[in-house]
Amino acid sequence: MGGLGAGNRNYGITVVLTSFLSYARLCPYPRGDVKIADCTDDMSIVTEDVMSLINDAAEKCDPPLFSDQPQEKLNVYYHLGLGLIEHPKLSDSGKSKWYRCPNCEKIRREIPILCRPDDFCQKIKNPLQYYTGKKN
Repeated sequence: MGGLGAGNRNYGITVVLTSFLSYARLCPYPRGDVKIADCTDDMSIVTEDVMSLINDAAEKCDPPLFSDQPQEKLNVYYHLGLGLIEHPKLSDSGKSKWYRCPNCEKIRREIPILCRPDDFCQKIKNPLQYYTGKKN
């Protein structure tokens, strides 16, 4: 959420943060392939809640991700399963696959700066499991 440097920001924001925030907010216990419309009928959760956090994190990157690479915002929507679209609607849900959060091993390999393991990490395989396990 504090932003990332140029070498980490695309993967960190577009893949990791987008999938983590969207599933944590909309579908923390996904079963099978789901799309956003399966989890909510209120698109403002995506456009206002989730995207607000993603936009804030992208702005804190060095350089700011969406200012430097505006197409990455389309990639965020694509990773949310809404297709490559600038102003998505709930009816766009399912136009692409809603990406799940990468597992911890992949994050440690691809962007280790995001990984700060603790004792609970030994019991989980991905950040969403960490979130739901700590939440309960």
